[in-house]
Amino acid sequence: HYEVAENNSFISVEVVRNMSTVKAIVHIFTSNRNAMFNEDYQELDEEIVFEVGEKYKQVTIIINNDEWVEPPEQFIITLVPLLERVTSDINETIVTIIDDDSITTGFMNDLIVTDRQ
Repeated sequence: HYEVAENNSFISVEVVRNMSTVKAIVHIFTSNRNAMFNEDYQELDEEIVFEVGEKYKQVTIIINNDEWVEPPEQFIITLVPLLERVTSDINETIVTIIDDDSITTGFMNDLIVTDRQ
């Protein structure tokens, strides 16, 4: 599970594999929970290629900062192995976007209204 403040412009997620003796390819993509792609975050849909010897890959997802006051929103990141000899014990994780907007109320102390007749 990941959390990101809405005013951060992105979140980086590290994809890890335990063995690096063979080439591996995984499909990684996002899907909506209550966050909406292209509104709250930029959709991700790509293949990650691990060459022999590579154990880590980093993926960046753009977070859209809006002006709406809203509850935390979530989307899912899913991994699907594309080679027969590659498996995944954990193939989904959730990202929660924490809203940073607020409603401010107060008094306008620079406004003076007079009614002179």
